[in-house]
Amino acid sequence: MDFYYDIKINKILKNDYRIFKRELLDEDDSFYNLFITKPEKMFNLFIFSICANNKVFTTVYKKLVDGGCKKKDLNEFFYKFFKMKYKSENGLWSWNEINELDIEMKDIKKTSTKYCFI
Repeated sequence: MDFYYDIKINKILKNDYRIFKRELLDEDDSFYNLFITKPEKMFNLFIFSICANNKVFTTVYKKLVDGGCKKKDLNEFFYKFFKMKYKSENGLWSWNEINELDIEMKDIKKTSTKYCFI
């Protein structure tokens, strides 16, 4: 699933994204084609990696606020990623999400319409 965001975020995190890209390609060069064919998915992976570490998230959040991003917009933006992270870790998916995101059955622990993300 792709999330849409303020272009200002992209500009502020441009150098950090380059470092992420370089480090990821140093670890496994099979990601090269994904950076070329699906750059939006790789940027989402970058943001997910930021959300995975509280210290990194705090640093990046402060950097974005200092760069001129509105806190309200950032909260809405990161909320989507944290919610997706929570849903992934706990396997809580709606049937619509299962179909829309092609979630494998082994990753589903509980289904309901109450956990609708989309």
